[in-house]
Amino acid sequence: MSVVAHGVRTLGVMGAGQMGTGIALVSALRAKVPVVIHDKSPEQVKKSFALIDKLLAKDVSKGRLTAEDAKTVKDRISVAENLRGLRDVDMVVEVRLCITVDPCDS
Repeated sequence: MSVVAHGVRTLGVMGAGQMGTGIALVSALRAKVPVVIHDKSPEQVKKSFALIDKLLAKDVSKGRLTAEDAKTVKDRISVAENLRGLRDVDMVVEVRLCITVDPCDS
């Protein structure tokens, strides 16, 4: 695989919620970078791919993408079942919900 201008050949995304899904989709669509998604919840990964399918279908229906291009984009996105699946990526983006608690509210 050739190196692109930004130097990232493969991107890892930890977290398959809306933000992680969006990062993965934009990276695969616009930067044309293969993306590996990891989430501790297999159900969340399924939801992520369902959202990707929905967004790509919308772009196809509006004429922004061909069906072939949408398939190419989706094929760039894969799943790491565990963290070891991210070991060969060039960069990892961690997307997770951080909840802080104010001790004064207790």
